[in-house]
Amino acid sequence: MFMVYDNKPDMKYFTFVVLFLFLSINLPAQEQVLSFELALQILYDNNNTLKAADKNIELAKRQRQWVNSEWYPVVSVSGNYVYMSNEISVSQDYATLLKPFQDKYADNFLISTILNAAVADLGDLAFKVPVMDQDFAAVDIELFYPVFTGTKRVFARNLAKKKEILGEYNKEALVSTKYIELVEAYFGLSLCESVASVKEETYFLMKQHYEHALKMEQTGMFNKADRLLVQVTMDEAYREWKSAEDQVNVFVYSLSKLLGVDTLLKPSLTTDLFINSELPQQTWFQEQMNNKASVLKQTAIQEDMSKDLVNISRSDYYPVVSVFGKQRLLSYQISKDLIPSTMLGINLTWNIFDGMARERFVQQTKIESDIVKDLGQNAKDVLQVALKEWYAQLEQAYKRVDELNTSLSLAAEVVRIRKASFHEGMATSEQVMDALILWKKVKTMYLTNYYQYDLALANLCSLCGVPDAFEMFEHQGKISNK
Repeated sequence: MFMVYDNKPDMKYFTFVVLFLFLSINLPAQEQVLSFELALQILYDNNNTLKAADKNIELAKRQRQWVNSEWYPVVSVSGNYVYMSNEISVSQDYATLLKPFQDKYADNFLISTILNAAVADLGDLAFKVPVMDQDFAAVDIELFYPVFTGTKRVFARNLAKKKEILGEYNKEALVSTKYIELVEAYFGLSLCESVASVKEETYFLMKQHYEHALKMEQTGMFNKADRLLVQVTMDEAYREWKSAEDQVNVFVYSLSKLLGVDTLLKPSLTTDLFINSELPQQTWFQEQMNNKASVLKQTAIQEDMSKDLVNISRSDYYPVVSVFGKQRLLSYQISKDLIPSTMLGINLTWNIFDGMARERFVQQTKIESDIVKDLGQNAKDVLQVALKEWYAQLEQAYKRVDELNTSLSLAAEVVRIRKASFHEGMATSEQVMDALILWKKVKTMYLTNYYQYDLALANLCSLCGVPDAFEMFEHQGKISNK
């Protein structure tokens, strides 16, 4: 079936294309809006380290399936063709065949004489009976199944299961680590942007003061040296502002690499730095850590795995009992009377002495088990210390934000008073600049403590195995720095 197309251009379509191209060229690029939840989802989807953790879990699963295959019999089909330099045969002397008759009729003179004469005449004469031809072939199906392996398979299966569980715990720990890295990058960028905004505001306030000082110098109310001092301070404020903007670009690049995004325009962050209206209780974190901490779950499963390894090493003291069978499917020039077509059997293998290798292996696994146990206890102690340290930083940042909030209000009032006094001739230019620098310093410390609070909270949640609880705290009873 053929279709005929109209080659005349569609004017509406042409107009739409031109308009689209025009808007694409002339409209400015829209700012990328990025919330913390969206950034977290992008991290989970794109981060290569988390993808590798998923592959490790899949690898442990395949290893478990491979270990479970030891519980099934091995069935194989084999075929072979053999060519020999000569055929297999049985040679027999004729004289030897008459030997029993000679012994039987030794008392009979006539028969004995006849037999002795026959043996003498035959001499070394012999005959051959063919057993197998010079070439032969066969196709067999074989079955092998270990019935008892000294409990090795049981503990090997348990070990493989626990390796898969350990892979999941390792991913949980890795997710917690990446969660902290995202908090550092995302809220670090938010902090840098806020600090850059403060330094930008400080610069423009300095610039206003400089312009006012310049006018006063022209009227003779301000000397040149003081005006130059104001200019130097203003230039320093400008350099600090630009340096803060460069730091913002560094954090944007760091965040884009963490999220696995090749190019990330300067995003508009919608999740602000925050503190909670009420300080979370340390007992809550302690309870979560005891039940859900990834480190504790990792150490517990590793201790169980080390015990399984000890049991596997002890299984070498037991015999291995196996059954086997063989059935010939096809054969060429092979006699069933010579080699049976069906065979069944049982095999027992027991190492009585192997040069003390088993004893050394058992001792080695016991030492490794003790090492894992000691490291596990040390990990618990380190976890407790880390919990106290991060909670102390959380508590300290919470208190400082409250204190600096008052200081920030006072610093802003000092700036207002100094500027008004300067206009009335009641304050010096240096006092105005000192007030602006003090306000910038307090505001920066205020924002920094917000960041330290959020970072400490994220570390506490991740340390306790509940990194997602950070978002719960971010939504509940928060006080934004805005």
